[in-house]
Amino acid sequence: MNVLVVEDEEPLRFLSRIILEDLGHRAVVADNGMTGMELIEKCHTTIDVVLTDFRMPRRNGLEVTRFVKLNYPRIRVVLMSGEKTVESVAKAAGADYFLYK
Repeated sequence: MNVLVVEDEEPLRFLSRIILEDLGHRAVVADNGMTGMELIEKCHTTIDVVLTDFRMPRRNGLEVTRFVKLNYPRIRVVLMSGEKTVESVAKAAGADYFLYK
């Protein structure tokens, strides 16, 4: 499975990539929502899942989720946040899954 990790915190981005690769997945990373959306546009035929943080500079996770669901609905989106209260917002935006980190 090909996973795009969109996370602005470098340690979490690094750890996510390592865990995904150890599980046998291919992981590509982006350090903000804008870069993530650009990668999705370029590589949408090869991305299976987008794992995106909720709060980020240059486009947040909700914007990334809406972009994916509007333009590439076959791609699954996992929205993650340190705030449990965001779960209902994530589902309303079209996220397939919510991960409380």
